[in-house]
Amino acid sequence: KEEEQEFPGWGQAMDPDGDCTFHGDDGQLTIVAPGPRHGLSIELNRMNAPRVMRTVEGDFSVELRIDTKFTPGDQTIAQRTAYQGSGLLLFQDDENYARIEAAVLVRNGNPRYYVNFELRVDGQLQRFGIPDDYSWDSTRPIWLRLDRRDNQLLGAATQEVGSWTYLNPKNIGLSEVVQ
Repeated sequence: KEEEQEFPGWGQAMDPDGDCTFHGDDGQLTIVAPGPRHGLSIELNRMNAPRVMRTVEGDFSVELRIDTKFTPGDQTIAQRTAYQGSGLLLFQDDENYARIEAAVLVRNGNPRYYVNFELRVDGQLQRFGIPDDYSWDSTRPIWLRLDRRDNQLLGAATQEVGSWTYLNPKNIGLSEVVQ
């Protein structure tokens, strides 16, 4: 059963499977998701990733520092490689959302660390993020940024404070109020 928990400054915790833990203090938020098979991919009918969300209105810029060890484990879904990500989600509904994540996927036993910036429109994946978009050093923190300007989303990443690398912008018709 999903348990509701509020984290001041962050938002409302969502745990669709009821198996994750959330910890928040001193401006930091940690989410622990055990085992495989948590995902945020409507095209695979898998929307059970734990998350913390709050309502936003209009244009905005948000930045997030991620300082964690990534351990994607083994492949658990036939259609996808082993993957783990953490980042920012802009959510209108289950079929219309964007995400920018520090991520790792495993191909042929080799981990590839990259920034995944992808979009779903009307339940359809518009484009996967790919490791060549922005690779990063997993031994150092990474910062992610998401900007909304009307119906355009700008995603950026850096491991050098103040030196943002912007990825390809995403266009999506969004409600004025989203999460």
